[in-house]
Amino acid sequence: MFSKPLSCCISNSSAARARLRHVFLSKRHRSSTTNEAASAVQQWFDKEAARWPVRIGQTPTKGRGLFATRPFHADEVVFAEDPVMAAPKNKTEFCSHCLLNVSRDCLRLPSGQYAMVGPRSMPPASLLMHPGVKIMHDAVVACPDCKREKYCSAKCQEAARPYHETLCTKHQPSMAVVDKLGADFSSRHVPFVARLVALLYGEMKHGVLTVDAETGNSGGSWEFLSMLHFAAPEELDVADWPSELDALAKAFPEDAAPLLTDDMYLRLLGIYTRNSAQLRIQQTYLMPSPSGGAGVTTETGFPTHGAVLPRLGVFVNHDCDANVQLAPVFTMRTEWIAKRDISDDEELSICYVDPSMPSDERRLKIEGRD
Repeated sequence: MFSKPLSCCISNSSAARARLRHVFLSKRHRSSTTNEAASAVQQWFDKEAARWPVRIGQTPTKGRGLFATRPFHADEVVFAEDPVMAAPKNKTEFCSHCLLNVSRDCLRLPSGQYAMVGPRSMPPASLLMHPGVKIMHDAVVACPDCKREKYCSAKCQEAARPYHETLCTKHQPSMAVVDKLGADFSSRHVPFVARLVALLYGEMKHGVLTVDAETGNSGGSWEFLSMLHFAAPEELDVADWPSELDALAKAFPEDAAPLLTDDMYLRLLGIYTRNSAQLRIQQTYLMPSPSGGAGVTTETGFPTHGAVLPRLGVFVNHDCDANVQLAPVFTMRTEWIAKRDISDDEELSICYVDPSMPSDERRLKIEGRD
């Protein structure tokens, strides 16, 4: 389940204001024309997402939106995707890449579903001893160098390599500042943004991404990131971005400097603020049977496990009367399901908040002011 938006106040210090004034004059923060933006979006869609029966188009009042290109029946999968980036809320209990629960309390059942056990929810011993039941912690793969990042599989470890090889504290001990900043509520966005910087840095080193302050960046993940709407610097809710940026600039290798300028950092913060979402991953607890027999009952919740930056999902707008919803998710991969029958060329929408909340509360939640 998604909950949007994430908020990441501009510092009132004179130094921060001076740096902010410079950013307003930066070429990189000037808006592209509507035609240029539409063309970039269409090029990306044709290359990366055309296999899904949807299209990106303009809405009357909400800007860009995602539209169905054929009818869908209720409960039909409209599209599925992995995000551009994800970051767990707690690295000790979740896969650092896909956000799957890898604690000792998480079981993978023979059905392929996941369930939680704990002090108040002990299932029958026969279930724990079943050969098809897997304790997720037993399969944990840790980074062999830093030992800090834990993954649910070697596949996720390899998928994280493009950004983790830069963030690994074994090779860059100063990168410990990323988690330190992330532990502070006012700078909790730093680990996510640092992952984006690390991803772009890896692409730059391998020649996939070209970074040029005059002509603009091109290639790699920037092709997608650059076409996203972003919160302008004055809209950000960042307590002290200059200090964050200075700390990251010291932690990253020197040749990452083009990615750690004031305007680039604020651009990535703006992308994160406008487009990222909290991912609420299903946790089903196995509870003892009320009758005291050998059976079990279940209790399901959706706690927030981390943040994600979707791909197609960023174009799905909010509507309290939404027509799509997320299938129960256990990792960062999401399936967008038709909540009801959807007509051809109907705009797809999802409810960012609990629709049962009073309208005033929903509005505050969506505006990020609760």
